[in-house]
Formats: sequence, C-alpha cells, structure tokens
Amino acid sequence: VVAVALVVARALQDKADATRASRAAALVHALSEASTKRTPGEAKLACRKGCGFCCHTWVGATAPEILHLASALRTDAARQPDGTIAGILARSAAIAGRTPAERFGAKLPCPLLVSDACSRYRERPTVCRQATSLDLTACIEEFEGQGRGEDMPVSAVYLAHARNARVPLLAALALAKLPAHVYELSSGLARALEIEDAEARWLAGEDVFAGVPQGPGEGFAVKQAVTAIVQELGGLARASP
Repeated sequence: VVAVALVVARALQDKADATRASRAAALVHALSEASTKRTPGEAKLACRKGCGFCCHTWVGATAPEILHLASALRTDAARQPDGTIAGILARSAAIAGRTPAERFGAKLPCPLLVSDACSRYRERPTVCRQATSLDLTACIEEFEGQGRGEDMPVSAVYLAHARNARVPLLAALALAKLPAHVYELSSGLARALEIEDAEARWLAGEDVFAGVPQGPGEGFAVKQAVTAIVQELGGLARASP
C-alpha cells in the first residue's frame, strides 16, 4: 500500500501531465480491480448485472475519481446508450442537493445508471467497488426505504480491496498537497462536466467543487493509515540525497 501511494503521489506531482488527477484515480482503480480478481473471497455475492438497487443511494467520491469519470465521458459518451453528457446532466439535476436521508427510499437513480447497469462501470469510484451484498432481500428493503444500510450484509473482502485502493489515493493527495474531500457524486460530476477545464483548474488550486455537498470524513482507521503512509514517505523524501 505504501508503494502504491508512492507511485500515485509521483503521478499527481508530474506537472507535465495535465490529466494527472484522472491518471491517479485510474491507477488505484486498476489496483482494486486486480486485487479483486486475484482474491475474490469465498462468500457468494447476491450482486448481478441488472441489479441496480444500490445505485439509488447517496454516493461520495474524491475529486480525482470524479474528474476521471468526466474525462471518460467526454471521450466516448456518445457511444453509451443514453450516456450523452446532456442526458447525464439532466439526470443529475433531478437529485442535486438531496441529502442521504432524502435519497433513502426515493428511488432516484445515479445519473450513470442506464437500463439497470452502470454505464461507466470501468471508471466507477472506490465506494461503488466496495458496494456488495450477500442478501438480495436486504437490498430490496433498502431500495424501498424499509431497511437500514448499516444492517446490509456485505463482503469484507471487497471492502478491504476498496480500502486498500482508497488509502494510497488519500495519502498521495496529502503528499501532493491537494484536497482529499469526498463530494456527492452526481453534483460533483455535473460540475466537472459543466466546466470544460475542470481538471486543470482543480490541479492549479481552484476550488471547482465549491458548493457541492460533501460527505462525512474517513473513519479513524483510514485516517490513521493515511497519516502513517504520509509520515513514512515524507521521511524517505527527507532522507534522499
């Protein structure tokens, strides 16, 4: 994890690369994907393609992950079914500013959900990669506004893979002195799509996501891991000739 954080931090500090935020997100997503394929876990997931119950809840993502999605959409949105930027902006407007409580049971889909499948599955943020369920009934109850998310039986293995990708990204952002806030995905993505040069402006220090609802901070264990990595890599930098 420390080694990955170093690779991602170097990518974020490569000022010759105007898309380095997107590249950093792509790096940690590739790590999560490879880790999951190598160690999928023994628990049988209830998740299947076409089962989009969890895609109707409040989702938070870091700026690099949102910028990565925006970049991918600009590149080939026209080839996606109902995935044009105009369509995504229209669907984002339907849920903009709604709190997690207001989303609960409201059956308002993520703007990237098309025909009950994620239209940008390859670029989905780490929080979506950890969203698994071992019980379809619990998913349906949550979708209907009858259950409670904290009671959802999830795969600890998928949680670990997503965390082991998110931690080095957060550490790399700290080392690069870039904000590591978590933004509401729909509103954040709409902002990144509306501003043509959003990534360049964010990397230059402009708060392009000002006013976008933010999610809660990371838990203690994640913060502790990030701090330890930053201290270790900072010490290596000071020790270098």
